[in-house]
Amino acid sequence: SYLKNRGKLVQICQDNKEQIDKQVCRLINDIKLATNAEDFSRRMRPIATALDRMQRDQCTISVAVDIWFKLENDLADLPGVVKQAFFQRRDMALGPVHFAANMVDHRFRGMHLTEEQKAKAYDYAKEIDKDFVPLLLCHASAAHPFPKHMYGEEFRCIPPIAWWKSINPKDPTSFNWNSKKEKWLKVCEQVLSAIATTAAVERVFSSFALIQSKLRNKLRNEKAGKLTFI
Repeated sequence: SYLKNRGKLVQICQDNKEQIDKQVCRLINDIKLATNAEDFSRRMRPIATALDRMQRDQCTISVAVDIWFKLENDLADLPGVVKQAFFQRRDMALGPVHFAANMVDHRFRGMHLTEEQKAKAYDYAKEIDKDFVPLLLCHASAAHPFPKHMYGEEFRCIPPIAWWKSINPKDPTSFNWNSKKEKWLKVCEQVLSAIATTAAVERVFSSFALIQSKLRNKLRNEKAGKLTFI
């Protein structure tokens, strides 16, 4: 990159100034340009990191909320106009189902959500089942009927869906757990398995295009699919 190799570029310009265009040498030796480029790179680095995490194959919408929160903290020292643009884009990207998924996920439990975002999550849960709201509230505060030990640090590595399936309340009659367990587990599976972006699907189509080409147009879909996912 320009910044990484600037020292070498300056040296090349000094050693070959007669052969290299003066305009090119002027740009290479421009300290202000290098400073601005370094500042721009520093500002963009948190965004690049967030995009990289967000576009991973297994990044779910519950994790996406946490990524947006971390990015907000990383951009805290930037000008107000940048933060305003960030908030507009965040509000466009995240909705009630994202907040609800973040609250359902035992690794986050909505700990970084604002009261307004939590209200949206509870409204979303209420549309599914009004009895799910108090259960979600107890889950967010790690209270009865959820076992306290299930919120330990050692359980953070367990996939959220597996965590919910392993829950056995001390009092199964609380919140009609016995009668509504299957319905609530299905809801948890839906919101906790939703992928944050279409990047993974786009990568599959890109790989498929390399396999199912004009020269290999007689491949059946089943075989082409197997070659894509090797």
